[in-house]
Amino acid sequence: MTEQCFIKKSPAYFGKKAGDFPIGHSDIGYDNETWCVTIKNNRYVWVKKTEDYNLINNEIAKKITYPENNNPKKKKYTIYNEFLEIKMKQLKETNLNLNLSPKELFALAVSEWHNIKINKEELNNFLYLYKKND
Repeated sequence: MTEQCFIKKSPAYFGKKAGDFPIGHSDIGYDNETWCVTIKNNRYVWVKKTEDYNLINNEIAKKITYPENNNPKKKKYTIYNEFLEIKMKQLKETNLNLNLSPKELFALAVSEWHNIKINKEELNNFLYLYKKND
């Protein structure tokens, strides 16, 4: 039975962790085969180096992409955002003498939003008047 059983052991058999080596590093395993470090399921693992190894490595390289920071996501422009923008401008203009911090101005604007959002007509009139004056 031991004659038929073929042992497939990576360099991990010798205590070598795949995470300790860079991707593509080759080493000889217990079975005297060449093993390489690659990533599978977001983990560094030992893979037996075969003809398919290069194909797998190329696929991994294609999947690893870094997003560009040049195109930030645009936030949705909702009625809430529109109201807060208008109200913050108004509060800054009217409360110049009080020297309120931006955090306090935002808290005031949000509290007014909670009061005005219940009455849709009042909210629409407020937004319409501001747009008309712009």
